[in-house]
Amino acid sequence: MQHNFKIIPTPIFKNKLLNKKSSNIQIAELIENIMNEESRQGWEFVDIKTIMVPVKKSFFNSSSEKKISILLFKRRSTENSSFNSTSSRNENYPSLGPATKD
Repeated sequence: MQHNFKIIPTPIFKNKLLNKKSSNIQIAELIENIMNEESRQGWEFVDIKTIMVPVKKSFFNSSSEKKISILLFKRRSTENSSFNSTSSRNENYPSLGPATKD
């Protein structure tokens, strides 16, 4: 049995001063919304991981690493889908390409 996997970076949280919800509740709701949406599209949640991503070296800064968290999803592949298919990729999520220092 083969599976297709999907990796989504966790959303960047920006605390709003006027919001009465705690930051922990807001973060949990953001992740819950992503997980519910992916579940509706047939993806099964596997795990959440924190990884180190190399950051490009700039003129004034040396190269470094940045921690990011990612959500891992899987679903059983069908006979008609190819391994490199991009039709199931949601373009609303940022790519995990080279990171830049903020």
